[in-house]
Order: sequence, then C-alpha cells, then structure tokens
Amino acid sequence: MLEKEELVQFLQDNLDVFAWTTYDVPGIDPEFICHHLNVNPKATPRKQPPRRASQEHAEAVNEEVNLKQYLMNPPILSRSQKEEVLYAYLAVTNHAVSLVLVRNDDGVQKPIYYISKSLQEAEQRYLPLEKALLAVVHATRKLPHYFQAHTVVVLTQLPLQAITRKSDYPGCVAKWGTKLGAYDVKYMPRTAVKGQILADFVAKFTESETNQEDTMITVMNVGLGNLPLWEVYSDRASNRKGAGIGVVLITPEKIVLEKSLRLGFLATNNEAEYEALLAGAQMVRHLGGEIVELYCDSRLVVGQVNGEFEARDERMKKYLERVKGVLSLFKRFQVRQIPKG
Repeated sequence: MLEKEELVQFLQDNLDVFAWTTYDVPGIDPEFICHHLNVNPKATPRKQPPRRASQEHAEAVNEEVNLKQYLMNPPILSRSQKEEVLYAYLAVTNHAVSLVLVRNDDGVQKPIYYISKSLQEAEQRYLPLEKALLAVVHATRKLPHYFQAHTVVVLTQLPLQAITRKSDYPGCVAKWGTKLGAYDVKYMPRTAVKGQILADFVAKFTESETNQEDTMITVMNVGLGNLPLWEVYSDRASNRKGAGIGVVLITPEKIVLEKSLRLGFLATNNEAEYEALLAGAQMVRHLGGEIVELYCDSRLVVGQVNGEFEARDERMKKYLERVKGVLSLFKRFQVRQIPKG
C-alpha cells in the first residue's frame, strides 16, 4: 500500500515529464508508437449478420409501445342508451368500496360511470356483505338517474339478494333493502372480469388516499360443475338461567359470518346443540347454499344425525326429524364432530 502511494505521488510530482498523447512527442516515428493488428491483408472481410431481438425482448418492446399508445388514447366514458340494461361491478376493501357502471355494446363492455366511497370508522366494522350492499346504496344516491331509468344488474358472487329479502338483519340492512326495492336492481353471478378490474382499481386508489393497507376480498369464481362449499361451526351454552347458541358461517368466498341467539326457553345441552345446528343450516339455505359441512362438538348429536346413535327421547326424536328435514334440502351435506375446547 505504501509503495502504491509513493508511486502515485512520484507521477504527480513529474506530471510534465510524461507524454500523455502523440502530440506531446513530435518527431517520433509513428511505426514505433502505433499499434498494428495481426490480420492477413489478403483475407476477405466478412459481413456480420444483423442482430435481431429475442422473442422476450420483442414482446417487451411491443408491450411498452402498446402501453404508450393506450395512454395517448385513454378510454372515454360511454353514454347509456334508452331503456338498455346496465351492469354494475363491486369492489370491497377494509377501508373503501367502489362500483363501476358499464353497458354492453355488441359484446364489448364500456364504462359509463364509476364511484367510490371511503368508509367511516363505524362503517369499517361492517361485514363484507354489508359493505358490498352499502356500495350499491351509495351508487343509488350518487347516480339516481341511471337507477331510475334503467334496469341495473349487479354482477357479484356475494349473496346480496338473499340479504335484502331477509327481515331479521340489523336495521341498516333492512333500510337499505327497502331503498333498493324502489329500483329495478337485479343480482347475477359475475362471469367477466373486465369491469371488475376497473372496480378493484378504483377501490384501491380510494383507499391509498387514506394511506391504509390494501386488503382485498378475493371472490372465488365457481364453475357450473363445481358447486361452492359452505362451512358451519355451531356451539351452545346452557344453564339454569337460560340457553343460547352461537353460529359461525364461512361462505365459499371465505367470508366469515357470526350470529348468536338467546333461546326463549329452557333447554338441555343437547337440545341447544340441535338448535345451533338448525340455525346454521337454515342460514345457509337462506343464502342459497347447496353443499354444506356442519361441525359440532357434541358426539351424541353428530352420531344421531349420521345414524350411528339412536334417539330414544321424544324431544330428541323431534329435533332429529327437523334437522334431517332441513338437511334433505341440500344437494350434499356432511356433519362432523370437532373436539371440545
């Protein structure tokens, strides 16, 4: 290291002694200072073949060019035609909801309008189904002229139609159902994803303004040959003061719904287990489920439903008949025991 520093210092001190270009040494024969390549002068020069981009490079260039052309010609919102059917796509996050209204023009979906709403603190605690319904209600407030003049089909995998028809939901949901009943709003399963991409983008952009973490709810597309599976976990509590049941329902979209009920009569533990099982199965039926798996921690109740145990008590026989009657409405069902605790 020391020798290197001494050498650098020596060169700097004698900078004017060294020749750095050919112009600094006039009078020297160029043959002495020029470098010659060892090439056969009789050889015929070969032309290099033209270089072509690889397929991956060409595709990347084309994508970049197409993106620039797309940005130079952004899509323009379309105008709805008289009495035509409009379609709506929903997107729900933890902190925002959005809706995109589109029309079908010869098989091409064209956006008409899009709206979004940042959720308040109380609204952030809504269930995902309630948030999706709130997005539709918010759209009717912002775009009443579209909902009044057209039939609007909401494309979603969520069971919104079943919620609006039930009367035992909280006050806000019942109020929203009444409000939507004034319009011609229909619900259909989503098949295309073009409009959904725009709805997801609007929801994500709205949420980014609040600097919140983006947590999208993933909705599973269910094919005609693959029926969705619903899961129900039920439990009970019973003592001298009364009895109550709790039900946790998991939809095919992995949305968790919780419901607890207090029974208006005294019931044994097994009777309360049957009530919880009935409540969970009926919830799935109301929401349009066709395949269900029910989980219960009572070995006796699970054994009686599966035919492993015999129900001897008259009240147990009546409960067993009711449960089998509800389960017979499903295309396929399964009752399993889970360990307690």
